[in-house]
Amino acid sequence: MTNILVILGETVVKKDVLSDTSIQRLEKGLGVWHGGGYSRIVVTGGIFLPRTIQTRPIAYIMRDWLLDHGIPRDVILVEEFSVDTYENIRFVDALLLKEYGSMPKGIITLVSHTMHVKRAYMSARELGWRVTMAPVRSSVGIMQSIKERAMRVMHHKDPLGYNRFSRWNRARRRKAVVS
Repeated sequence: MTNILVILGETVVKKDVLSDTSIQRLEKGLGVWHGGGYSRIVVTGGIFLPRTIQTRPIAYIMRDWLLDHGIPRDVILVEEFSVDTYENIRFVDALLLKEYGSMPKGIITLVSHTMHVKRAYMSARELGWRVTMAPVRSSVGIMQSIKERAMRVMHHKDPLGYNRFSRWNRARRRKAVVS
């Protein structure tokens, strides 16, 4: 049985430097990995910020962090095109299908911050994954909490991100890259 760990990217700050939040996710993923039982790690996230801040997909920056922390290159899969949570899950799904020929029969564990991982979980369940969560605990302000709750409602209504607002938001993020 193949169990897979998926670490969802967050963001970078100044020229391809991982944010503290991204590093927290990687540290959590590293701890889960060292707990055993996983055969692969998938890092996910593309370029979604202007080129003055991000020149490489966040997934490659995350992969390099994992390599620097002792994870062998051959166990890391990189999903480098997604710009939001919906695409993180859909594109990882396509990557795993390509890699294995079908979805692995084991458990897929998602690593992200508590509120974010719940949204990713909804999308993964919609695709039929056998999925668990490894949340990174954090405290957020009232405005971020309200925003996350609204986003969770959107994920509940549209778990794969095909509605108009989701498409608009992805287009906006991609447009920012070329600005």
